[in-house]
Amino acid sequence: MTVDQLEQRSAAPVVPPAMSPADYYDQLFDVRIARSAEDQRQAFALRYRVYCEETDFLPATANPGGIERDALDSRSVSILLVHRESQLCAGTVRIILPDQSAQYGGLPARICSPDMKAIRSDTMPVATTGEISRFTIAPEFRRRSGDTLYQQVYKTDADFGDMRRVIPYMALGLFAGMFEVVVEHGLTHLCAIIDPALLRMLRRLHLQFDAIGGLVDFHGPRQPVITDCHDLHACLKKMPPEHLRIVNRNGTLDY
Repeated sequence: MTVDQLEQRSAAPVVPPAMSPADYYDQLFDVRIARSAEDQRQAFALRYRVYCEETDFLPATANPGGIERDALDSRSVSILLVHRESQLCAGTVRIILPDQSAQYGGLPARICSPDMKAIRSDTMPVATTGEISRFTIAPEFRRRSGDTLYQQVYKTDADFGDMRRVIPYMALGLFAGMFEVVVEHGLTHLCAIIDPALLRMLRRLHLQFDAIGGLVDFHGPRQPVITDCHDLHACLKKMPPEHLRIVNRNGTLDY
Protein backbone atom coordinates (compact mmCIF):
# COMPACT_ATOMS: atom_id res chain seq x y z
CA MET A 1 0.00 0.00 0.00
CA THR A 2 1.34 3.42 -0.98
CA VAL A 3 1.05 6.69 0.92
CA ASP A 4 -1.53 7.94 -1.64
CA GLN A 5 -3.67 4.84 -1.18
CA LEU A 6 -3.43 5.21 2.60
CA GLU A 7 -4.59 8.83 2.37
CA GLN A 8 -7.60 7.80 0.30
CA ARG A 9 -8.58 5.13 2.82
CA SER A 10 -8.14 7.47 5.80
CA ALA A 11 -10.72 9.85 4.33
CA ALA A 12 -13.56 7.33 4.84
CA PRO A 13 -15.11 6.38 8.22
CA VAL A 14 -13.72 2.93 8.92
CA VAL A 15 -13.61 2.59 12.72
CA PRO A 16 -16.02 -0.17 13.81
CA PRO A 17 -18.62 1.60 16.00
CA ALA A 18 -18.25 -0.87 18.87
CA MET A 19 -14.45 -0.68 18.94
CA SER A 20 -12.72 1.69 21.35
CA PRO A 21 -10.02 4.03 19.98
CA ALA A 22 -7.39 2.14 22.00
CA ASP A 23 -8.45 -1.22 20.55
CA TYR A 24 -8.49 0.31 17.09
CA TYR A 25 -4.98 1.68 17.69
CA ASP A 26 -3.80 -1.83 18.59
CA GLN A 27 -5.31 -3.15 15.37
CA LEU A 28 -3.62 -0.49 13.26
CA PHE A 29 -0.18 0.10 14.76
CA ASP A 30 2.92 -1.48 16.20
CA VAL A 31 5.83 0.33 17.85
CA ARG A 32 9.44 -0.74 18.04
CA ILE A 33 12.94 0.58 18.61
CA ALA A 34 14.65 1.16 15.27
CA ARG A 35 17.49 -1.32 15.65
CA SER A 36 17.96 -2.24 11.98
CA ALA A 37 19.38 -0.08 9.21
CA GLU A 38 16.04 -0.27 7.38
CA ASP A 39 14.07 0.91 10.41
CA GLN A 40 16.48 3.81 10.85
CA ARG A 41 16.16 4.68 7.15
CA GLN A 42 12.36 4.80 7.51
CA ALA A 43 12.63 7.12 10.51
CA PHE A 44 15.03 9.43 8.68
CA ALA A 45 12.82 9.42 5.57
CA LEU A 46 9.74 10.46 7.56
CA ARG A 47 11.73 13.20 9.26
CA TYR A 48 12.78 14.45 5.82
CA ARG A 49 9.17 14.57 4.62
CA VAL A 50 8.06 16.58 7.66
CA TYR A 51 11.05 18.77 8.54
CA CYS A 52 12.49 19.39 5.06
CA GLU A 53 9.46 19.23 2.77
CA GLU A 54 6.36 20.02 4.81
CA THR A 55 7.60 22.64 7.29
CA ASP A 56 10.94 23.78 5.78
CA PHE A 57 12.41 23.70 9.29
CA LEU A 58 15.56 22.12 7.84
CA PRO A 59 17.13 22.61 4.38
CA ALA A 60 16.49 19.81 1.91
CA THR A 61 19.83 20.57 0.22
CA ALA A 62 21.66 19.64 3.42
CA ASN A 63 19.87 16.29 3.58
CA PRO A 64 20.46 14.45 0.30
CA GLY A 65 18.77 11.21 -0.67
CA GLY A 66 15.43 12.06 0.90
CA ILE A 67 16.56 11.39 4.47
CA GLU A 68 17.10 13.81 7.34
CA ARG A 69 19.78 13.01 9.83
CA ASP A 70 22.46 14.82 11.79
CA ALA A 71 25.54 14.12 13.89
CA LEU A 72 23.39 13.47 16.98
CA ASP A 73 21.88 10.35 15.38
CA SER A 74 25.15 8.53 16.06
CA ARG A 75 24.27 8.61 19.79
CA SER A 76 20.50 8.54 19.53
CA VAL A 77 17.90 5.80 19.66
CA SER A 78 14.99 6.16 17.23
CA ILE A 79 11.51 4.77 17.84
CA LEU A 80 9.30 3.73 14.96
CA LEU A 81 5.49 3.61 14.92
CA VAL A 82 4.46 1.30 12.08
CA HIS A 83 1.09 1.05 10.35
CA ARG A 84 0.60 -2.73 10.35
CA GLU A 85 -1.24 -3.17 7.05
CA SER A 86 0.92 -0.92 4.87
CA GLN A 87 4.14 -1.28 6.91
CA LEU A 88 4.59 2.47 6.43
CA CYS A 89 6.30 4.52 9.13
CA ALA A 90 3.42 6.45 10.73
CA GLY A 91 5.48 8.23 13.38
CA THR A 92 8.93 8.50 14.86
CA VAL A 93 10.83 10.13 17.70
CA ARG A 94 14.39 9.85 18.94
CA ILE A 95 16.06 9.95 22.33
CA ILE A 96 19.47 11.64 22.25
CA LEU A 97 21.71 9.90 24.77
CA PRO A 98 24.09 12.00 26.88
CA ASP A 99 27.75 12.45 25.93
CA GLN A 100 29.39 12.46 29.35
CA SER A 101 32.53 14.05 27.93
CA ALA A 102 30.65 17.07 26.58
CA GLN A 103 29.39 20.11 28.45
CA TYR A 104 25.70 19.75 29.39
CA GLY A 105 25.87 16.20 28.04
CA GLY A 106 25.99 17.60 24.51
CA LEU A 107 22.18 17.93 24.55
CA PRO A 108 20.82 20.75 22.33
CA ALA A 109 18.01 21.59 24.77
CA ARG A 110 20.46 22.21 27.59
CA ILE A 111 22.82 24.14 25.34
CA CYS A 112 20.14 26.39 23.79
CA SER A 113 18.19 27.28 26.93
CA PRO A 114 19.91 29.58 29.47
CA ASP A 115 17.39 28.49 32.12
CA MET A 116 18.14 24.83 31.51
CA LYS A 117 21.88 25.51 31.65
CA ALA A 118 21.35 26.87 35.16
CA ILE A 119 19.86 23.61 36.47
CA ARG A 120 22.26 21.94 38.88
CA SER A 121 23.71 18.56 37.97
CA ASP A 122 22.33 17.01 41.15
CA THR A 123 18.85 18.01 39.94
CA MET A 124 19.32 16.85 36.35
CA PRO A 125 22.42 14.60 36.15
CA VAL A 126 24.45 14.90 32.97
CA ALA A 127 25.18 11.18 32.83
CA THR A 128 21.55 10.02 32.95
CA THR A 129 19.58 12.75 31.17
CA GLY A 130 18.40 12.15 27.62
CA GLU A 131 16.66 14.47 25.18
CA ILE A 132 13.42 13.88 23.26
CA SER A 133 13.84 15.06 19.69
CA ARG A 134 12.21 14.89 16.22
CA PHE A 135 8.74 13.92 17.51
CA THR A 136 6.91 13.32 14.22
CA ILE A 137 3.57 11.99 12.98
CA ALA A 138 3.25 11.33 9.23
CA PRO A 139 1.10 13.89 7.38
CA GLU A 140 -1.34 11.33 6.00
CA PHE A 141 -2.39 10.45 9.57
CA ARG A 142 -3.19 14.03 10.57
CA ARG A 143 -4.66 15.74 7.51
CA ARG A 144 -7.92 17.51 8.20
CA SER A 145 -9.01 21.03 7.40
CA GLY A 146 -7.14 23.41 9.67
CA ASP A 147 -4.57 20.87 10.86
CA THR A 148 -1.13 22.04 11.84
CA LEU A 149 1.81 19.99 12.99
CA TYR A 150 0.65 19.61 16.61
CA GLN A 151 -2.61 21.48 17.17
CA GLN A 152 -6.04 20.50 15.83
CA VAL A 153 -4.90 17.02 15.02
CA TYR A 154 -4.43 15.91 18.62
CA LYS A 155 -7.97 16.65 19.78
CA THR A 156 -9.99 13.55 20.56
CA ASP A 157 -13.11 13.81 18.41
CA ALA A 158 -15.70 11.08 18.88
CA ASP A 159 -17.62 12.25 15.83
CA PHE A 160 -15.04 11.43 13.21
CA GLY A 161 -14.52 7.77 12.53
CA ASP A 162 -11.40 7.49 10.44
CA MET A 163 -7.98 6.30 11.53
CA ARG A 164 -7.02 9.84 12.56
CA ARG A 165 -9.31 9.35 15.55
CA VAL A 166 -6.48 7.43 17.20
CA ILE A 167 -3.77 10.06 16.81
CA PRO A 168 -3.56 10.75 20.57
CA TYR A 169 -2.96 7.02 20.97
CA MET A 170 -0.21 7.19 18.35
CA ALA A 171 1.57 9.69 20.59
CA LEU A 172 1.17 7.29 23.52
CA GLY A 173 2.56 4.51 21.33
CA LEU A 174 5.70 6.53 20.67
CA PHE A 175 6.04 7.07 24.42
CA ALA A 176 5.84 3.30 24.92
CA GLY A 177 8.97 3.06 22.79
CA MET A 178 10.59 5.93 24.66
CA PHE A 179 10.07 4.20 27.99
CA GLU A 180 11.80 1.12 26.61
CA VAL A 181 14.79 3.37 25.85
CA VAL A 182 14.63 4.97 29.32
CA VAL A 183 14.74 1.55 30.99
CA GLU A 184 17.33 0.07 28.63
CA HIS A 185 19.76 2.97 29.06
CA GLY A 186 19.09 3.77 32.72
CA LEU A 187 17.93 7.34 32.11
CA THR A 188 16.61 9.27 35.10
CA HIS A 189 15.53 12.50 33.37
CA LEU A 190 14.33 13.67 29.96
CA CYS A 191 14.47 17.15 28.50
CA ALA A 192 13.29 18.72 25.26
CA ILE A 193 12.61 21.97 23.43
CA ILE A 194 9.12 21.59 22.01
CA ASP A 195 6.27 23.41 20.34
CA PRO A 196 3.96 24.80 23.07
CA ALA A 197 1.04 23.08 21.31
CA LEU A 198 2.81 19.73 21.67
CA LEU A 199 3.37 20.43 25.37
CA ARG A 200 -0.36 21.04 25.83
CA MET A 201 -1.14 17.79 24.03
CA LEU A 202 1.29 15.82 26.22
CA ARG A 203 -0.27 17.22 29.37
CA ARG A 204 -3.76 16.27 28.16
CA LEU A 205 -2.43 12.73 27.84
CA HIS A 206 -1.09 12.76 31.44
CA LEU A 207 2.50 13.02 30.20
CA GLN A 208 3.78 15.58 32.68
CA PHE A 209 6.66 17.85 31.67
CA ASP A 210 7.73 20.98 33.55
CA ALA A 211 8.33 24.17 31.59
CA ILE A 212 11.74 25.68 32.32
CA GLY A 213 11.97 29.44 31.82
CA GLY A 214 10.55 31.24 28.83
CA LEU A 215 10.32 30.39 25.16
CA VAL A 216 13.48 30.17 23.06
CA ASP A 217 13.91 30.56 19.31
CA PHE A 218 14.48 27.03 18.00
CA HIS A 219 12.80 26.69 14.59
CA GLY A 220 10.26 29.16 15.94
CA PRO A 221 9.21 29.82 19.55
CA ARG A 222 9.73 26.66 21.58
CA GLN A 223 9.39 25.76 25.25
CA PRO A 224 12.26 24.08 27.14
CA VAL A 225 10.88 21.29 29.35
CA ILE A 226 12.17 18.60 31.68
CA THR A 227 10.74 15.63 33.51
CA ASP A 228 12.02 13.30 36.18
CA CYS A 229 11.38 9.78 34.85
CA HIS A 230 10.22 8.57 38.26
CA ASP A 231 7.75 11.45 38.57
CA LEU A 232 6.56 10.82 35.02
CA HIS A 233 6.13 7.15 35.88
CA ALA A 234 3.92 8.10 38.84
CA CYS A 235 1.77 10.32 36.60
CA LEU A 236 1.40 7.57 34.03
CA LYS A 237 0.10 5.17 36.65
CA LYS A 238 -2.88 7.54 37.05
CA MET A 239 -3.73 7.40 33.35
CA PRO A 240 -7.05 6.01 32.14
CA PRO A 241 -6.59 2.22 31.79
CA GLU A 242 -6.76 2.31 27.97
CA HIS A 243 -3.96 4.89 27.85
CA LEU A 244 -1.82 3.00 30.34
CA ARG A 245 -2.23 -0.24 28.39
CA ILE A 246 -0.69 1.39 25.31
CA VAL A 247 2.20 3.10 27.11
CA ASN A 248 2.98 -0.01 29.15
CA ARG A 249 2.71 -2.47 26.29
CA ASN A 250 6.00 -4.21 27.19
CA GLY A 251 5.70 -3.90 30.95
CA THR A 252 8.41 -1.21 31.19
CA LEU A 253 6.35 0.65 33.84
CA ASP A 254 5.92 -2.40 36.09
CA TYR A 255 8.33 -1.33 38.81
